[in-house]
Amino acid sequence: MPIEVTFTHEELEAIQRNREAFVAAASVPEGWSLAAAPKMADAIDALGLIEYIEDQLSIANKVSEEKAMSIVEKVITTLAKICAMHDLPFYFYVWANVNETKGDMETAKRLYALFLRFQSEFTPDKVDNIIITYLQQAKTWFNVEDAIANAQRAISERSG
Repeated sequence: MPIEVTFTHEELEAIQRNREAFVAAASVPEGWSLAAAPKMADAIDALGLIEYIEDQLSIANKVSEEKAMSIVEKVITTLAKICAMHDLPFYFYVWANVNETKGDMETAKRLYALFLRFQSEFTPDKVDNIIITYLQQAKTWFNVEDAIANAQRAISERSG
């Protein structure tokens, strides 16, 4: 079932920058256009939002605690959109991690559990494999095995 997602102006700008980067990387000749299957287009847009949240979290580390919490709330909202756009389980881990950083352990624990369940049921298709390969090469923080161990540890520490 399609989920209607509304983007902020900042999110739309991040998506557009990422689309332009992908077109440039594809070396599309002048005057031509590039088309992608719907799942690939959504996955590329989700990557643009990942870049956006990385930028936002970097800013949050440099401002007052009050301003940082406001930024973290925006990031959490964007992460929910990312999860709606592309069903890569790792995005739930990131969402959980940001909630944990915020201090919302109840939500973090719920999201860690969802990540573990979705990851255990996950069979990547061609688009997922392309995105996973990109994330493994481009993002030092993308490590599914470490995420699984951290999520399990986080859940058990809060259950005990």
